[in-house]
Amino acid sequence: MGIALICLGIEFFLFEVTDYTVYRVLDISARDILLLFFVFSLQFAFFKWVPTGFDALWKVVKTDRVPALLSTAIALLAGSILYHFLSFRQPVWFFLLLVAGLGGFSYLIHRITDKFFHKTISVLLLCAGFNASFVFWVHEETNKNKHIQYAQQLAERRDTLAENELVRLLAGVERHSIDEKDKDFWEKKWLNNPYLSSNYRLQIDTSTTDTTQSYHRPVLTFDENDTPVYKLYLSTNYSLSFKLRKDFRSSVYTAHYPYKEMERLNDYHFSVVDHGRVVLANSHDFDLNILDIPLPPVGTGAKIELNGFDVLAYHHSEDQFVLIGEPLSEVLVWVSNFSFFFSLFILAALLVQLLELLLFRKDLYIRWRKLSIDFRIQATLLSLTILLFFIIAITTLFFLRQNNREITYERQFYIAEAIRKAIVEDKVLFDWELTDFSIDRLSDLADRNKCDIDLYNARGALLLSSIATAGNSPAPTKVDQRVQEDIQKNPTAVIINTIEQNGASCLRSVFSISQDNRIEGFAAINVFASEVGTAQDIPIIMSKILSVYVFLLLIIWGIGLSIIGFLTKPLRLLANRLSQFKPGKINEKLDWEGEDAIGQLIGEYNKMVDVVEQTTKSLMQAERQGAWQIMAQQIAHEVNNPLTPLRLNVQYFTHILKQQQTPSPETVKRISDSLVEQVDHLSRVASQFKLFANMEAPETKPLELRKFMAQFILPYKSRQDYQFEFINNIDSDFDPTINIDSEHFRQVLTNLMTNAEHAIPEDQKGVILLHLKRQQDKIVLELEDNGKGMDAKTENNLFDPQFSTNSSLSGLGLPICQRIIEFYGGDLSFTTKLGLGTCFRIAFSIA
Repeated sequence: MGIALICLGIEFFLFEVTDYTVYRVLDISARDILLLFFVFSLQFAFFKWVPTGFDALWKVVKTDRVPALLSTAIALLAGSILYHFLSFRQPVWFFLLLVAGLGGFSYLIHRITDKFFHKTISVLLLCAGFNASFVFWVHEETNKNKHIQYAQQLAERRDTLAENELVRLLAGVERHSIDEKDKDFWEKKWLNNPYLSSNYRLQIDTSTTDTTQSYHRPVLTFDENDTPVYKLYLSTNYSLSFKLRKDFRSSVYTAHYPYKEMERLNDYHFSVVDHGRVVLANSHDFDLNILDIPLPPVGTGAKIELNGFDVLAYHHSEDQFVLIGEPLSEVLVWVSNFSFFFSLFILAALLVQLLELLLFRKDLYIRWRKLSIDFRIQATLLSLTILLFFIIAITTLFFLRQNNREITYERQFYIAEAIRKAIVEDKVLFDWELTDFSIDRLSDLADRNKCDIDLYNARGALLLSSIATAGNSPAPTKVDQRVQEDIQKNPTAVIINTIEQNGASCLRSVFSISQDNRIEGFAAINVFASEVGTAQDIPIIMSKILSVYVFLLLIIWGIGLSIIGFLTKPLRLLANRLSQFKPGKINEKLDWEGEDAIGQLIGEYNKMVDVVEQTTKSLMQAERQGAWQIMAQQIAHEVNNPLTPLRLNVQYFTHILKQQQTPSPETVKRISDSLVEQVDHLSRVASQFKLFANMEAPETKPLELRKFMAQFILPYKSRQDYQFEFINNIDSDFDPTINIDSEHFRQVLTNLMTNAEHAIPEDQKGVILLHLKRQQDKIVLELEDNGKGMDAKTENNLFDPQFSTNSSLSGLGLPICQRIIEFYGGDLSFTTKLGLGTCFRIAFSIA
């Protein structure tokens, strides 16, 4: 449903609601920009949350498929309904491709980076690229149909719309009264017909036809320049001629109705060739070698490249063909649209983020200070670049407008002087007064200069205009009194004002018609401000500047990212080294050649490494001496304890021998068992002492845990008194490996298993579980029993060498296990619940 909304929104707003054109992206009204900004804000929010939506959808699918299938069915139904209302039907593969693209985008966003700034830039690039590509594709698809449609209409010399309007023009006029209708009547009827007044010029001619001529029906003829002219023969005395305006220029005084309803005709360059002559064209770009162009079969069209244009050559008949197309610049057009959309999306992103921050997060300054340094640097660089662009864009726009205003006024002066000269020459040549000028003469002069001309007498009253007589012309009936006074002070002056006409801005230039410094009348030229030729096409120039700055923005972002990465790399490395810094281990120093703040920081770190290394050696030596002292005292205590019963048993046995008595078998067994028990105790103390002593120089090598644990647990699996289970929670495609001496690790596990066995009451079925799992970058082995657990006193003293819960044990097992694990860079911890059991946890980093 979201995909359908996106397609519908883009197409509807860009091609149906707005006057957007892919060739002039900035030639758009403020209303249309606001509409696009609104749509793009919704799109940015949608694309921003698409990855989260895909993840949530995937989780729902994995956990419960019924809601997922129901939601999918609802989405498909809603999408189908929206698809039904699309005016430009995209094929099904387009939506499938779009779904795949969004899925790939979500995967990339989540897997490639987890930084907010990078994600935002990626979303902006995706949105702008998607819109630019989609809009250009729709534009090209639309153009294919438009080219054929317009070529067929241009090749057809008849204008059925004009014929229908001419019939409508005569509707309601009684035939017997036609001779009584004067020129003023028909001129008014023509001006009141929007289509005819927009595309045809009216002329009333004297009829020279005979009585066999068909009256009151439009007849298509052509003048000497092959321009279509419709004639209405009203009587034997006169006829009406409607001549096509070949330049398709709209008058400032009439509503503009497109020729043959070809609304986008001005967006294309075209030429119509009939019998080797160009009979209709709005451009001279195809004039060169136009007859040498290879043509497709009659009734078909073919795409060709001609003089830098992407042109459709339509072969209408044997002697007639049409060329219609646009500039061949697909890449530049796409870049221009991408830049415009990217700029709007930046503004949309800022708006969405600001609304999110203002509505849901109040501590903006605190959050800004907590952001990473690279994010703040990149945000600052991009903000300065955007600010710089707006400053340059505003100043460039100001100077371009100022320069265009000057050039426009100069050209208006030039046109005014040319028209004034032409009128004066006609007056002198034909000995005319201003009242002798005809509409046809004024219209020809207006067409050559692409403007409307109004002619006034010396008192400023309208005489006629290039469009109609004074009585019917919509032109102002009087020249403004202040303008007359200004011109009377300087007859050579040209007064230029901006007026509003038919909802558009127009330039009206008023000047005098004078001879021998005597003002005989006034003339005014009127032209749409948008049609005035200027030195610079501001929308095109600004769109090119926008493209340059958008790509400059992306380059700055890339370069800034590289520079920031280069500058922050030692800081990240320093943070990583500090996080891994451990006294007593080999801590590598960092290299930095500069003497800046980073170099000073790294220098202090290197000094700290030296100081800590020396201090650690001293502490380790002191600790080692203290450990040996504690161990010696503990060993002496542990050795001394069994010596007393050992001595007593030996003395007792010696006493029996002195009395030459024969001891009973029970006595011998009791004494021998006691002696063996005390010797075993001394042996265990010696083994633990040996293990402690060998910790100074261990032999380490990678240990494959899965294989080791399978061998270790094997002897325990055959025992009947306890239930031993080894549970491997690591995927089969990963082989966990740690760096530790295998005998030391076996000793640790043996001690932990022994402690677990002693923690289980004799009247209870013992269960000991070993779990092997992976947690992020660590391998964890958990040994869990269902024993009696430990109280608070036991927890606090568990790793004390002088503490033991079993009188038959020395208390050295767990402290030595902890020392072994920590010596190899691991961690030994435990959790316990009284009456439920204990779980020991051994964690190592993955080798």
